Amino acid sequence: MEVIGTHTFILANGICVYNCQDLEYETLDIGNETMSASMFWGFSRYTGTPKTTDTTLALLWDRSSQAEWVIRCGHCGYFNVPNTAHDLLKMIGKTGPVCAKCGGTIYPLDGGYVHARPELANRFAGYHISQTIHPLHTSSASKWAKLLDKLESYTDVTAYNEVYGEPLDAATSPLMLSDLLKSQHDLPEIASPSGISHEIRRRYRYVTVAVDWSGGGMISDSYTAYAVLGLRAENDVVDVLYGRRIPKGVSPSDEADEILAWIDGSGADAFAYDNGGAGFARLEIMKHRGLMDRGDLTIVPINYVAPHSGDVMKPHTNMREADLYYYTLDKSRSLAVCIMAIKSRRIQFPRFAESDEKAVARDFLALREDPRTSLRNETVILIGKKPGVPDDFAHAVNFGCSQIWDHFGAYPRIGSRYDTTALDYDENNNPLIPDEVFGPRGDFERFQDAVNMRAATMEIDDFYEGL
Repeated sequence: MEVIGTHTFILANGICVYNCQDLEYETLDIGNETMSASMFWGFSRYTGTPKTTDTTLALLWDRSSQAEWVIRCGHCGYFNVPNTAHDLLKMIGKTGPVCAKCGGTIYPLDGGYVHARPELANRFAGYHISQTIHPLHTSSASKWAKLLDKLESYTDVTAYNEVYGEPLDAATSPLMLSDLLKSQHDLPEIASPSGISHEIRRRYRYVTVAVDWSGGGMISDSYTAYAVLGLRAENDVVDVLYGRRIPKGVSPSDEADEILAWIDGSGADAFAYDNGGAGFARLEIMKHRGLMDRGDLTIVPINYVAPHSGDVMKPHTNMREADLYYYTLDKSRSLAVCIMAIKSRRIQFPRFAESDEKAVARDFLALREDPRTSLRNETVILIGKKPGVPDDFAHAVNFGCSQIWDHFGAYPRIGSRYDTTALDYDENNNPLIPDEVFGPRGDFERFQDAVNMRAATMEIDDFYEGL
């Protein structure tokens, strides 16, 4: 690491990272470079307690030789593999480790490490050890009794992490690849702004170009990504007409020109972007090239914020200068709506092959739902991402869809009991609203009128009786 303002360098002959699960994945390469000028062999050692399968420690384990302390049974000759995918849970006896096959007593000292991927043993060795085979616990009757007590009282997550030494997902993926493959439109491929013909543009009553700026450098998994989104003229479906992650190394000037070309080529009604600061240079270039002079273009800066009550998206207009306005967007709640819209095919993507690992829609697979307990002992769901993979395009889509929904004053129908029942029909099964509950903000009153009418003409017992 170079000390700023001097020519002094700090060299390392080795690196040891404790609690690696809490380290940002992309910082590992920076740390390793402190050994690049060393005249000695540099070794990196990563240790920690696993949490979930998408932490830095879990990613490193996946890259390693994955060695397990295999114990041969002296009674039946069976080789016991002490991880939960094989024999570990069956090896926990009343007084110590037992054979998973015959139940006879086994002794960890009779075992040794066996690499699941032996070709990596000399390049990137990884070793797993759990309390169930550690001599400290297996050679002491009191320690083993305490271990059994812990397994009775600990939650599954704590037992896996602290006793078995294995990750267990509390965070889960809210979308699967099958969800993305089902939610695809049938438009011909659009590869450039000129590909949005007049005929295609007429299919959409509103088009938004949305951008999530890159927040990292060359070693980060963050990219500048953008999406061109069209709200269909006949319903509440949003089609992703085009999306792209801009490769690393592209200059801010070229990024700005590319996005402006799509704003003009698509005849965009709005431009929504991440207002977090990373795109300052690109925005200044876009302003110098006439972004603010496109009179019919609505410009919507968006700041992600933590979960809060009230509206998911809120305008903040009382700024010192008129052009400093911005919107705040509840990150987790807005992504949750976006995910549900994808599952109900209210957001649709260009077609891509299941085998296409580079498809930008796959960014949604990087999202993770992580349940947390608040200070008031309430469970809240936060949406984050899996380390080591990009999610920028997912946020670009979320910015754009949130802007469209805010502009029109209603969310799409995403299959909830409320929006498919209470707003559709009165007590005589007559449609309350002849067309989709989706219109410009000036028409939003009809949405509220439908709610009021429903509340006035239907008892709550009648509502549930028909479900």
